[in-house]
Amino acid sequence: MVMAFSNRAKHILKLTWLEPRDRALHLLLGFFGAAAVLMLVQRYSPLILPSGVRMFFLQSVLMGLIVYLVKKRWRPLLRTDRNWLVGIISAYLISLFLLDRLAALNIEVAYRPLDLPPWDQLLLGLILAPILEELFFRDYLFRVLSAEGTKWSFALLLSAAFFTLAHFSLYPGAFLLGLVNGILYVASGGILLPIAFHFVCNLSWYLLPAFYPSLLYFLEHSEIREIFYR
Repeated sequence: MVMAFSNRAKHILKLTWLEPRDRALHLLLGFFGAAAVLMLVQRYSPLILPSGVRMFFLQSVLMGLIVYLVKKRWRPLLRTDRNWLVGIISAYLISLFLLDRLAALNIEVAYRPLDLPPWDQLLLGLILAPILEELFFRDYLFRVLSAEGTKWSFALLLSAAFFTLAHFSLYPGAFLLGLVNGILYVASGGILLPIAFHFVCNLSWYLLPAFYPSLLYFLEHSEIREIFYR
């Protein structure tokens, strides 16, 4: 099974273009350079930038990089295996339900009304972040790092590491999501499943109080949430 997946990875990642690896490194430097400027402004400027403004700035930088790549004839693999898409999303939601019921064996927490954040946070967390981050770090960076004989597994680790660094908080949740979505990218044959899974993962944090309160209580009081998501 491992050999079959490895062969599939090599096949999927070959569906690329003659993209110089140096360009990918320059784009990464540009992204992190822009982020560094933002951090310096935030630290030394008397202006206090809201978190939403910082997130929107970084997503805008990613959007600019993607527009640049499209002009350079990069085309993402906008496709997916439908069975993988339905199966993975269903398995994730069922897992949340089962974990919530398991947590409820020890303590039953009342369900709360659904309280979604402001629309700008929803736009950033549920639309821009899943689309732009998956396009750049998975469909572009993962494929480029896999070129020229680099082992796909090593390229997967590197792309997940850069994805984690882009969040400017070294926590396992982002790295784990990067690894999982890299594997889903190969397994489903395109970027649509990673985008959908990223969306559902982000959405689930908003849904925990209303639909999975016992699970949320367990995560908060065991500090797991602080470890994997902050």
